[in-house]
Amino acid sequence: MLIKDPIIDSRTLRVDRRTIEESPFFHQFETVSVEDVPLNQFLSFDVYFPMTSDSSKSGVTFKKIVNRGDEFPAKLRNFFLQNEIKAVYVKKDEYEDFLNATLKRMAQIIENPYLNPAKKLEIVYRNAGYVTRMIINDPKAGKGIEHAQFIVEYYTRFVIAHQVSASLISKFFSKDYNLFAHSVQVAFLTIGFAHFIRQPVNLIPVIGIGAFLHDVGKAMLPAEIINKPAQLTEEEFKIITQHPQLGYDILKHHKSLRKDSLDIVIQHHERADGNGYPNGLKLHEINPAAQITHIVDCYDAMTMSRPYKEALSPFDTLKIMCTDMKESFNSKLLELFVIFLGY
Repeated sequence: MLIKDPIIDSRTLRVDRRTIEESPFFHQFETVSVEDVPLNQFLSFDVYFPMTSDSSKSGVTFKKIVNRGDEFPAKLRNFFLQNEIKAVYVKKDEYEDFLNATLKRMAQIIENPYLNPAKKLEIVYRNAGYVTRMIINDPKAGKGIEHAQFIVEYYTRFVIAHQVSASLISKFFSKDYNLFAHSVQVAFLTIGFAHFIRQPVNLIPVIGIGAFLHDVGKAMLPAEIINKPAQLTEEEFKIITQHPQLGYDILKHHKSLRKDSLDIVIQHHERADGNGYPNGLKLHEINPAAQITHIVDCYDAMTMSRPYKEALSPFDTLKIMCTDMKESFNSKLLELFVIFLGY
């Protein structure tokens, strides 16, 4: 049964993000977009919303606004959107139920010939973020890999069908670095670039899933290093350089992942001049799929801001990649990447 509307009013709506995240209950929930909760179907998960509470010492309580087994009313979604509220919450132990529902809805949207490509891309981008979050939280779970492959297959189909440009691909990209957004953005740009340089259609999703999972090894590293709001020390950087091998070791047991995908995971920090890591491979030893991903990975990382470093513009990033960093890349692929981005 839908919880009555009066528990949501002007007094309870404006709970700032920091207050929500400081709640002792926040760790029990996952944040999802109100737009991705399916309409006109019975939900397999409960939907919650954080509200201020005079009686709660934490200041915020998570109130159930729609029960599992009920529909999420369009009226309620519209109420949230009209009040510029984008997020609702599901319990962590029901997050996979939410994922199954929203990915099914995403597939239907991709196949809808009447919806414009930009809106489709926005929805796929959000769903890819949900899947990345699931994988990073539990990188050894096979279900997350299956969901990632589902996303990559549909996204590849979308890129090929609409001849999607780099500017459209990056329209919804985050400019602030976080591991979830970076993983998705590298995957999406890599798929677009692979299509642009006429990689075989059956190879593009193989490259795409490798790019999607390229940083999964970071899930095994200390969070205080991954999320450090300052430049890494030399010792911390040495720890970071372990992530390609760690990612490969996690993923090599997944039989659905092909060698090209696994090569991307372990080789995406290898450099053409042999000064990369973890194995110091030279250009002729690096899988071409990893050479492609290496270019996109560097570009996306440099165009995202961190607490200690402002993001570079795409133009300045490419300028540095083509001058100071040129020895790191396959020169022919880098030239094609500049053309792909429209410079």
